[in-house]
Amino acid sequence: MLSDFKSILLLSLLFTLFFVSGCEKKGETIYPTDNLPEQVTLFFENSLPIVTESPCFFKSTNEDIVYVVNSNKELQALYSCKEVLPEIDFSQYSIIIGQKRMPNSFYFVADQKIVVSSRALELNVVAKTLSEGVWPAFSTMYYWGVYPKLPNKVVNVNVIIK
Repeated sequence: MLSDFKSILLLSLLFTLFFVSGCEKKGETIYPTDNLPEQVTLFFENSLPIVTESPCFFKSTNEDIVYVVNSNKELQALYSCKEVLPEIDFSQYSIIIGQKRMPNSFYFVADQKIVVSSRALELNVVAKTLSEGVWPAFSTMYYWGVYPKLPNKVVNVNVIIK
């Protein structure tokens, strides 16, 4: 009887260790890489402008959408212009590209980060408006970031307007 109890206790302990060691850290915060080559930054700033529609991404939809890009082939499939894509090491990095319909005109991304939960990546985007006035119009805000390689999970986008 004592042997059965020890076996159950040992199995429970092993089961717990297996699942705890195999999981990512819930609540871990992942920030976009900030030491990007200038060509990468310029490419995305030109392709996803602040005050005009994107000429190269999201041409067929006005819906809120986010993409996690993990290869040059995936990036090329989303990109409709002729410029050469920047070189990105997709073995180390993932790119998040998205658009969000906003309640007023001309927002820009002031900050962004990802918080890892057990089932999803929570992308928190802090948006600010370009002007002090409130314009009675809608606009599209584009966002992008190059992140350390991301796990294959659903991305939920939370926009915080400041």
